[in-house]
Amino acid sequence: MKIIRILAPLAAMAALLTMAAPVQAQPAPAPATVATATVPPPANQSICKKPGGYYQHLSDPAAFWVCDNAYRPTRHICPGGLLYNADARPATCDWPDQVHSQAPTGATTLTAAPAHLQKLPLKVVGLKATLKTGLIGVPITFKSKSGKVLCTATTQSVNYYDNTRGAPSVATCDSTAGLVGTVTDLLLGYTASFAGRDGLFEASTGNGTVKLLG
Repeated sequence: MKIIRILAPLAAMAALLTMAAPVQAQPAPAPATVATATVPPPANQSICKKPGGYYQHLSDPAAFWVCDNAYRPTRHICPGGLLYNADARPATCDWPDQVHSQAPTGATTLTAAPAHLQKLPLKVVGLKATLKTGLIGVPITFKSKSGKVLCTATTQSVNYYDNTRGAPSVATCDSTAGLVGTVTDLLLGYTASFAGRDGLFEASTGNGTVKLLG
């Protein structure tokens, strides 16, 4: 089937993405570093307009909020290249050509921040890229100027509960220790690359500097 129906009771603390067949799958949970099952999220009526229900995330068209009856939101992501369709009844994760989303699509801009090189062991630390379109959970690949992969990381909201249209997301990581290469090569800088998503968001690359630590 083309769509995945969201059929959970509004009072439930967690939503299920339910396919037309009687096979149910749990939606992607909020990152454990931001929200956990043991700590209820705070009430947020700027996101949860009414007790219970589902709401579009305004930065990422694949993301949506599940609100409980106490106005507490938890963020979920539609799987498999689907986007959240707030106009469907009931709301659903749908194919992109069926969705008119409030979240932005199109051009993306990726910028890279200065990083540092540690000599012993040889390692690049503080690699950081900012995706201005604000997509959540997309991979960013960090490479040296010679093309060596330093590390990969996925983007997250700067503030988990920021529901501002187009709010940026960030990806950060350190390279593994004991890199094979020269200090001179690594000090040339690095690139951070986003490969695009869903055919709606364009690929983008940012360039960052690397300075010797200390």
